[in-house]
Amino acid sequence: MAITAYDRPLELIDQEPEDVGPGQVAIRIQFSGVCRTDLKTARGQRSFSDEIVLPHIPGHEIAGTIEEVGDGVTFEVGTPAIVYSYQACGSCPGCRDGHENRCDSMRMWLGSTHPGGFQERIVVAEQCVLPVPPSVDMAKAATLPCGVGTAYHATVAQADVRPGQRIAVIGCGGVGVHAVQIAKIGGAAVAVIDPSERARSLALDQGASVALNPLNDATPDQLREFAPQGLDAVIETSGAPGMTMLAAKSVRRGGRVVMVGYREDRPEEPFPQADVVLREISMLGSRGKSRGELMRLIELLAAGVIDPVVSEVLPLTEINTIFDRLETGDIVGRQVLAVGTDAATGAGSRA
Repeated sequence: MAITAYDRPLELIDQEPEDVGPGQVAIRIQFSGVCRTDLKTARGQRSFSDEIVLPHIPGHEIAGTIEEVGDGVTFEVGTPAIVYSYQACGSCPGCRDGHENRCDSMRMWLGSTHPGGFQERIVVAEQCVLPVPPSVDMAKAATLPCGVGTAYHATVAQADVRPGQRIAVIGCGGVGVHAVQIAKIGGAAVAVIDPSERARSLALDQGASVALNPLNDATPDQLREFAPQGLDAVIETSGAPGMTMLAAKSVRRGGRVVMVGYREDRPEEPFPQADVVLREISMLGSRGKSRGELMRLIELLAAGVIDPVVSEVLPLTEINTIFDRLETGDIVGRQVLAVGTDAATGAGSRA
């Protein structure tokens, strides 16, 4: 399913399979998760949209099986795997420090600058392929490369959430709901802020202590009741207007605001300069996840420690339906596409 024009729904196209070269792996895709970033790509709302050659295939949450390997690759055909969405240069300062997500010279950004997972087969570099145990639910595994992985990086690496802390998650979509789950596993108490009643209900099901509506003028007071000393950290996943300022006003002195959601199609938000300086707040960005973090998440999924929230699995050709739901806010958790004839459709249930 490809972008043929930014003002049109994605269209089903046929293309010749890409050959597998040395050091490369072909993945037969079974499931592909759908992220709001895919929607922004499809609508031409990325800073590099004018540079993308159409037709372009979005999708960066891929789970499938290894179908073919190139020379020098040691993976076995038939191995279940997920795909790391960045192919980093391996030599810049970020890569040398184990932070491939900060690479200065990214060679491939799956689904964004390069073709992604809304197709039956994809060829990627060996370094992007991460095997998963055969026992793992592959529809849930498809959420690890972004929905769960981004939440893990933001919560564990950037927000540094610890047992006994009180934090807030703004936005309880495909990333936010997993930030709630991961923070609870880490021993924190969590408040969720989201305008959707369904999203707030899901957050409570995932262990949030309170779920608040940002459209309610009482929300700042309710946050103070939840954390009288101020929140230890806020993870802002929505990118919605005013939420960065709300986060900065809600954290304690020395607290952290981790910004995950962003919009490239509107002016920058006001910056809470006085709060950052006088209350010594840390304002941190959080992009994706590292390859090492994704490997850790595979272990946690296999062990049953994390349980990705897959609200519905639909056929690949239903991607435009999912995009419409994303635009209207009618989605909670992660929706996943079943790709190809061997993927079981209907797994999961509508949350």
